[in-house]
Amino acid sequence: KRAGELKPGWEPPALMQAQTLAKNSRTDALAFMKGFLERFPDARDVRLSYARMLVSDNQLAEAGPHFSRLSEEQPHNAEIALAAGLLYLQISKVDEAETLLTRAVELGRNKSGRRDGHTARYYLGQLLESRKQVDKAMDQYRAITTGDYYVPAKIRLAVLLGRQGKRAEARAELKAVTPGNETQRAQLTLAEADLMREAKEHDAAFALLDAAVKASPDNAEL
Repeated sequence: KRAGELKPGWEPPALMQAQTLAKNSRTDALAFMKGFLERFPDARDVRLSYARMLVSDNQLAEAGPHFSRLSEEQPHNAEIALAAGLLYLQISKVDEAETLLTRAVELGRNKSGRRDGHTARYYLGQLLESRKQVDKAMDQYRAITTGDYYVPAKIRLAVLLGRQGKRAEARAELKAVTPGNETQRAQLTLAEADLMREAKEHDAAFALLDAAVKASPDNAEL
């Protein structure tokens, strides 16, 4: 607090004070950061911390303008573009979400292996699905080659291919995935069984699930 008094507008001590307040009262922490931003509107780090705390407290509408401002001020920041895009997706501002998620994808593409690009692609795919732009959604899922959303993306891709009647291609997509753990293995098995059921291959679906349960009898998902 003393450091902030000696150098008004300095963000590190403000952030530290907000963290200290949050331990006892998030309301007080939010009020402090809101007041700080009213006095020092260019404090980007405080604004980002404030916006994130608003989101974590489910005050999504209040967080929106802050993420919007941050994304405008830092158009090349993939993390902010992703956070803002996901927020707008949550509050059903789909046009804004698509713009920001597309930006996050482009920024992620420019830096090989950047996780933001894959996360943004997955949610952009979900958004495109909701708009019935299936081919574009599948392009996003195909482009995800690693990370937390790799398996979910391949499952969504298989589902969409199955709906187009391309069940052999859908199953091939699933078979091409090497699961990283038992949870992913179960998810892929269930997705393949769903494809079989949709094709009226009930016996094959049962056999697949039966074999999976015997191989992993303690797997609750199966």
